[in-house]
Order: sequence, then structure tokens, then C-alpha cells
Amino acid sequence: MLTREEFVQKAIEISTAKYPAVAALVKASDPRILQQIEAMATMLAMYSSQLEVAQSEPFEKTRDSTVLADAAMRGIVPKSTPSCVSISATNSSTSTISIEQGRSIMDASGRLHRSEISVDIGAGETALITASQLYSKEEVHTVSNGRPFYEIQVATADDDSYLCGLSVIDSSGGYEYRERYVNTLDGERVYHIETDERRRVYVRFGQDGVVGTQPVDGTEITITSYYSMGDIEYKSGSPMVFESMLDPSEAYLDMKLSEVMSSGKNPPTIQTLRELAKYPSIYNHNAVFLGEFDFLVRRNFPSLQFLSVWNEAIEESIRGVIR
Repeated sequence: MLTREEFVQKAIEISTAKYPAVAALVKASDPRILQQIEAMATMLAMYSSQLEVAQSEPFEKTRDSTVLADAAMRGIVPKSTPSCVSISATNSSTSTISIEQGRSIMDASGRLHRSEISVDIGAGETALITASQLYSKEEVHTVSNGRPFYEIQVATADDDSYLCGLSVIDSSGGYEYRERYVNTLDGERVYHIETDERRRVYVRFGQDGVVGTQPVDGTEITITSYYSMGDIEYKSGSPMVFESMLDPSEAYLDMKLSEVMSSGKNPPTIQTLRELAKYPSIYNHNAVFLGEFDFLVRRNFPSLQFLSVWNEAIEESIRGVIR
């Protein structure tokens, strides 16, 4: 790969050899000449760098776009895992305050949390509220030009949050998420999640008569996206407030962060994806693929005791009785 300085030196040598008048200006460091030479040298150096990367791309995925395309092909969606916290709420009013499930609570940094339980807090009482750090964004899409495997792009977050969940419904009810279309019957109301090299996320449906269902023109599909900041830091005892007040008595509710029950996780970084791109897929969570039923069962039921384990335990018990 040729550098910018090498291109500049070659351009000066050519100018000096063929154009004596220009050579005098170059020797005098005339900016009118040097600026043009350096600009062209910079562009050629950038192009040389791209060629160098392109030559090694078939052997090692170097460009970010190639790494992201490989991750998209493997089905790695850039999603986060929300953190879960416990909030201590003390009611200093003279009446009972009710907090419904799904109520939005904001921390000192402006991050939204959603209450996972409903709780009634009596006058002078203190209760714990379990909340997840996420917020939702709803979008209604009207199907037009329906086609097999119709796709809808999921709305992006307005801040630095990452996608952590989806809900897809229409007038007939909800759709079930299916990781892949394997073992999906014709007519099943399922959807699949895909991503591309630009980390845009899509919801994809099926094809009538083949697999899943195909939305018809005019169908209104509501996609509720959930976003989370992922792995964030909390300060114990930091104040928490409602995003919006529903009753004047809620002003007497003192809420503080009590405990971080589970930490969130960020999507895989580009460095992690670059390392994963060097190896074949670890597992595609499909029981049919290579007959790996053992891995699938253990993944979904980690505490399940297999029959062979029970047989060994029974044999040990029988030996103990005989002795």
C-alpha cells in the first residue's frame, strides 16, 4: 500500500522532470501548487488503502460492513438485554397509592423503567417495586403491494438505546416469533426477525401455501418495539420519579433505587462480531440440524435430569439397599 507521502514525492518528481516552471514553484513551496498535489495524493492514498483491504477480504473479514453482513447472515440481531432493579417506594400521604403494571418510572439520569408488578402502598407504608429498564415505541404499518415474505422495517430508537423486544399484532390477534421457518406449517401466524449490514432490523412474514402467513393489502399491523440502554451503571439510593403524575397524591411517594437485581447486556460489539466471523456458526437452535437434540433440550431446560442420570441414581440406591 502506497502512503500519501509517497504519492506526493512521485508527483513532485514528475512535475520537476517535465515542467521546470512548476518545479520552481514547488521548490518555493507555493501553496497553489502543493495544495493540489497533496489533495490528489490523499485521495490516491485512501484508494490504495481500500484496494489493500479488498485483497485480503476473501481470507479475513476486515471491513465493518463485511463483518456486519456476516453477522446478518448468521441471524445475529443487534439486541440488548434490559437490567432489572428493585425500587423502594414510601408513601407519606394519608391515602393508598396504587401503581399499575407497566407504569413508567424515570431515574436520575432520565432513563425510563417499566414496573413489572402492580402494587398498592398504604399510608405510611413502604413497598418494593420490580422494574425493568426499557420503554416501548408503537408503530402502525398498513400493508401495501403485498408479496411473499413481506417485510416491515422496525423503527429505530430516538436515543442511544438498543432494541430488546418486539410485539406484532393485527386485527386478528398476535403473531408468534419463530427464529427460523423450519417446522413452520402453512397458515401459522409467525414472524421472523432479520437484520442487514447497516444494522437495520426487519420483521418478515411467510408465504401463503408454503410456510406461515402472508399479509394481504390493507392489513394494519401494529409493531411495538422495546428499547433498553443495556449494560448501565446505577447508584444505590438514587431518586426515582414517575414519568408523568396521574394523581396529586403521587407527589407524596418517595422512590429510591434499592437493588440491582440483574445487569443488562449490550449488543455484540464490532470487535466481537469480527472474531465470530472467523468461525463457523456455533449452533442454529434447530433440533433437525445434524440431529442435535441434546443441545436443544439442555438449552431450554438446563435443570432437566435426563433418563440416564435417573437410571444411575436408581442403580446407586439399589446397590445401597443390597449392601
